[in-house]
Amino acid sequence: MQNPFFQAAFGNRWDGIPIELQRESLNEVVTMLQAIEVSQDAIDETRAPVPAMQSWDFFLIFAHTIRFLIYEKQKKVENDWQKENKNEPIHMDDPNYQSYMEKNRILNDCLPNNNLPPLSKLRDVRALTDAAIASANVNKTDEKMLRIVAEEVIKHAQECWKDGFITRRGQAYLSNYASDQGSRFSELKASNSDWDVSCFEQPKLSD
Repeated sequence: MQNPFFQAAFGNRWDGIPIELQRESLNEVVTMLQAIEVSQDAIDETRAPVPAMQSWDFFLIFAHTIRFLIYEKQKKVENDWQKENKNEPIHMDDPNYQSYMEKNRILNDCLPNNNLPPLSKLRDVRALTDAAIASANVNKTDEKMLRIVAEEVIKHAQECWKDGFITRRGQAYLSNYASDQGSRFSELKASNSDWDVSCFEQPKLSD
């Protein structure tokens, strides 16, 4: 009985099949389970892979927002280095070059992990976004931006868990932002007058 839900969750998301037909097909399975008196808890557990993978899709939009934010910082670090170096030959033991490489390493360490966690962890997208923000070591302006996206994806994930499938609002959100990974970041960047890459704090180097 579990196969249709795993197919919907992992089998290319039934690529090409309209979402309403997917919903109808899975609802038929749920109705059949109810008819043979399977408990609601068991039904919810059976169909859990579907909202779990939708939650992962929402989290990835948030993770990509962090990535684009970090990439902007890395571009700033690189531009500063290029101005300082003035196209001179690079010497590996140059302290300025070593500092540049270390700053890049620190920023790379701030990038979120894109490895799929256990499905049970996808019930709590807030915990995932909180952990990603903490790992990104962002300033208050960055965090303000990230919290906006975090609350959006948390809301949509919670609605999917409640519905047992992706909601129409959730589908629209994914359609807007999942295909163009930087679009939500670009929107927030354009609308936030406080956000200015030139004012970014440089990564702090270890003593």
